[in-house]
Order: sequence, then structure tokens, then C-alpha cells
Amino acid sequence: MAFTFSRSKLLQKYAFWKGIQILVLVLFFGYVLFFFWKYGANLQFSRILHFWKESVTILGLAVAFLMAKSFILYAGGWMFGKRQRYAHYVKVYCASLFIELTTFSGKFGADGFKILFWNDLSLKRRFQLILLVRGIEMVSFLIFFCYLYFSPSLSLLLVLLALAVLSVVEKWRRGNNSFTPVLMSMVLLSLLSYGILLLQLSIVFSALGVIISSETLTSFLVSHGLGAISQLPLGLGVKDFSLAYLLRNSLPTETIFFALIWVRLFSDFCVLLLGGLFSVLYFRRKGKNEDLNESVS
Repeated sequence: MAFTFSRSKLLQKYAFWKGIQILVLVLFFGYVLFFFWKYGANLQFSRILHFWKESVTILGLAVAFLMAKSFILYAGGWMFGKRQRYAHYVKVYCASLFIELTTFSGKFGADGFKILFWNDLSLKRRFQLILLVRGIEMVSFLIFFCYLYFSPSLSLLLVLLALAVLSVVEKWRRGNNSFTPVLMSMVLLSLLSYGILLLQLSIVFSALGVIISSETLTSFLVSHGLGAISQLPLGLGVKDFSLAYLLRNSLPTETIFFALIWVRLFSDFCVLLLGGLFSVLYFRRKGKNEDLNESVS
């Protein structure tokens, strides 16, 4: 009875959270329609074609971002004894983003796909790998935030502190076989990925004639974090509204939304197209394997 009660409570909370997500998305897309109706004539989407070099640069940075994120997964998988080629992790990362968007499940859905896909590891080790990657992302976020909002010396202090903690823990657990260099390389790549996101926005704002400040970059970093916490696909709505609110005294709303559309068009959507392709190939191969097993049995 207790199990049934707790399970029903859990389902109620899940349904409530999904309802909140759907409501935010409805409000967001409703505002997008209103936004295009009110400011569409002033947006001048032809500027994207005019600044084609900036668009190509954003696309190139998206490829670099994809490579960095995939290598983080590759290094984490190597630590847990998963010997797969680097291309495998590129496919997993792209497909998990596609699952995140199409299932409206946020980071939970993306991580759930990874857990489903990495069935050659035990369930415990799969969860440990996911927690390791997410933990590194959080540490890197804090380091970058401290660098932008407080001072570079504080972020450097956090890096040294993280190094010391990782070194002590790994030496205590594994003796001389320490994974500290691998973990630090994952942290550095995660920092690089955040830097790429900020650089993409900086390129767009510069093309729009906006002066980049530390406040602008910090606000974008915070909005990115809020979008991830919201568990909405790609942070849609939360990321946009939070950035517009944080920069309400600095930039007009139409400029902020136009910049985010520009970045997503040449960054997120290109990765999502790859993710859709890899997802179709994965589920088609899985279906063929199931049919083969059924015919054999």
C-alpha cells in the first residue's frame, strides 16, 4: 500500500511538472507569435544573409562545441571501461539532444537515452557516468560564473581547489592509478564549451551593433543555466525570458530574441538535424535486431 501511495504521488508530481512545462512552452510560443506580429517588420531577417560570415563562424563554433561535448563523454566512458570510438559519442550526444527536444523531457530525457544506449555497462555505472558528466558541467559553470561576475583570481582559486580535491580523492581510491588528468581535461573542455556559447552570442551581438559587456555575458550564462534547470527542451522560453529580463535595462527585447533565434538557427538546429538522423538509424537498427532475435527464437 505504501509503495502504491508513493508511486501515485510520484506520478502526480510528474504530471504537475509536465503541465508546468507545457504551460511555459505555450506561453513562450504565444509570445513568439506576438513578437513576430509586433516587431517582424523591424527584425530584417535579411541581415542574417548579409552577415553570412558571422553565420558560418557560428556554425563552425557549433561543430567545435559538439566535438568538445562528445570528447567529455568519450573521456568519461574511458574512465568507466567503455571502449568505444569517438564517433560513437558524437552520435550519442546529437541523438540525446534530439530526444530531449522531441519528447519534451529536458536533460532527464537526454540522460535517459544515454542510459538506454550504453547497455554494455551495468546500470549503476551508467548512472555514475551521467552524474560525473553533469557534475563536471556544474563545476565548470561555477568557475566561469565566478570569472565573469567576481574576479579571475577567484575562478583560478576554484580550479586549484578542484585539482587538489580530485588529486586527494583519486589517490586515496586508486593509489597511483589516478584519473585526475582525465577529469581535469574534462573540466577544461567543459569550460571551453561554455566559452564557445558566449562567443557565439558575442558575434551575433557585435553584428547587431551591441557593445559586449561582462554583464551581458554573465546574464547569458545565468539564463543558460536556468534553461537547463527548467528541464524544458533546449531551455526554450526560460532561457529567452530570463535573458530578456536580466538585460531589460540594457537591450531591447526584440534584439535579444533576434540574437537567440540567430544562434539557435545556425547552432542548435544543425546539431538537432544530425541527432534526428542518428536517432532514426539507431531505432531502425534496434528494430532489425529485435526482428532477427524473434525469427531465431
